Amino acid sequence: MGEAQSKENILDELLKELKGVYADEVSEYQRCLDTVADDLGHVLAQEAIRHLPVAHRVKSWNSIEGTAQRRQKDRLAAQMIQQKMIELKENWEHHFEKYKMSKTKLGYFKDRDELQREFHDMLGARIVLYFPSDTKKVLKLVEAAGYKNVKQPKRMGGLADVRRLRKLAAKWLDASASKAPADDLDLEGLEQQFSGYGAIHLAVKVPERLRPRDLGPEATAIWDRTIVEFQIGTVIMHAWAEVEHDITYKTHGREVPQDEKAVLDILNGLALASEVGLRRFRSSPQSPSPPVESAEELHSWLHQLYIDKDRSTPAEWVDLDKLWDFLVRHKQNRRDTFRHLAEVGWGHLVRHERKEGFELDHVLPFIIMHHHPPPKAVEEGRRLKAMKELDQTRAASRPPDVEAKNKSQLVVANISSLIHRVSERDLAKIERLVKR
Repeated sequence: MGEAQSKENILDELLKELKGVYADEVSEYQRCLDTVADDLGHVLAQEAIRHLPVAHRVKSWNSIEGTAQRRQKDRLAAQMIQQKMIELKENWEHHFEKYKMSKTKLGYFKDRDELQREFHDMLGARIVLYFPSDTKKVLKLVEAAGYKNVKQPKRMGGLADVRRLRKLAAKWLDASASKAPADDLDLEGLEQQFSGYGAIHLAVKVPERLRPRDLGPEATAIWDRTIVEFQIGTVIMHAWAEVEHDITYKTHGREVPQDEKAVLDILNGLALASEVGLRRFRSSPQSPSPPVESAEELHSWLHQLYIDKDRSTPAEWVDLDKLWDFLVRHKQNRRDTFRHLAEVGWGHLVRHERKEGFELDHVLPFIIMHHHPPPKAVEEGRRLKAMKELDQTRAASRPPDVEAKNKSQLVVANISSLIHRVSERDLAKIERLVKR
């Protein structure tokens, strides 16, 4: 009992450590996720995919803490199943593969990194489509936009793995010392008939092109390791999932009776039938691009161009309003027409950037109209380039011990600043600075 309690306390310590990291980094998580959600709107616009506004959220700390405790409980159940199977000389690896259970996520969490890896859904975005037939198209667009999977796409739905695990644990722990339990997982005494919420879940890395160009080293490290979970489903599946979740989980402690679960299963089947019926309809193909009246479309067109070129967007584009007036005046305010002009302008942009050795794409609207960058922008770029080269020369000639001393002074200054307004959260940050 004492050893088990000690290991339970380890989870508390790991959560406390993780909470400090979360508190320090959550604002950057939100900034990153806001950028991703905005980008997804432009990614889908490339093929005029019809969808609801992209919803997104950073997981709350209370949710993280509760999930960690549940997952440790399930890991312990899996470990007990493994031990029981070994006692009965059963091939536990075969059974784990059969029930799609992890063979490595067993027992107590060992360290913070292992715990943190459990939360691939810390940042989540939901793409809700009108038409099921668009799902494959969306997967291709997302991949082409640079969102790389860190694990294979997973279709959610059907019997929950956790319910299967707990039922299996109870059966194996009740098994006699000489006989394995019957291979039967009727979870509730009344098996669920329909597959439930259906959606594709992707765990993706954030493309480098989305990083703000002024990102500092610490923020860059956060963006490097950040994973975002995408849920891609349809309006019908999304609506049904919300209803089912409220009825099943927001019961204020009331256990949902079996007959109500049976009714939910019937309604689930109706939702699934509607989904199947909707598959007969397809989103209408893109028509020749009509004239656009809103200048906001120009921003999206430029963003789509940068997705295709795999380049980060500047903080803002100069002369964007003048470019819009130019397009309207010449009756070229159509997506296809703009794309042709933009490709020509991009060629001029790349040529001038190679010649000068610095970025000029913040003046791309001017280049699209005139086929060359504004002279003032070139002069300013040359001045900043010269200043940067001078700073690099000075840094290279500075003695190494001076550089190290400056870094130490910066750390001490950070610690001093924190001590003046010290709190529990700040103490955790001080500890991490000292360890550096």
